[in-house]
Amino acid sequence: MKNNKWKILDLQSLKDRTSQVVVGFKASPKLKLSLATESSENGTNIGNYVKNIVENRKFIKLVPLMSKEIDDLKQTISVYETPDVKSILLKYKGKPVDYYENEIKNSKVINTIEDVYFVIMKSFKTK
Repeated sequence: MKNNKWKILDLQSLKDRTSQVVVGFKASPKLKLSLATESSENGTNIGNYVKNIVENRKFIKLVPLMSKEIDDLKQTISVYETPDVKSILLKYKGKPVDYYENEIKNSKVINTIEDVYFVIMKSFKTK
């Protein structure tokens, strides 16, 4: 039988433990220095910093996905926040603007881009 210097993990005993256990790994001096610098900048020690990274690794994987969604949302918003609409918002902000709904005159105070679009949409007869 081959002499294996690695111990086999007792998974059952890990499941039953309530106290913390040590997890270690070898790293290059450059990586350790980088982690030490980052941990210091974040007001913690290297052990807690690395522990936080490992414990939050599932969320870290989501960041690129969320970045794509954010970029898509920014693109969608940019379609509605055109220079013309922004100009209308600036010109009429805080002021009432009349519109007609079912031939009844109404008024809406413009405070947001949504208000501008509300008045624009109401200016078209849909029925």
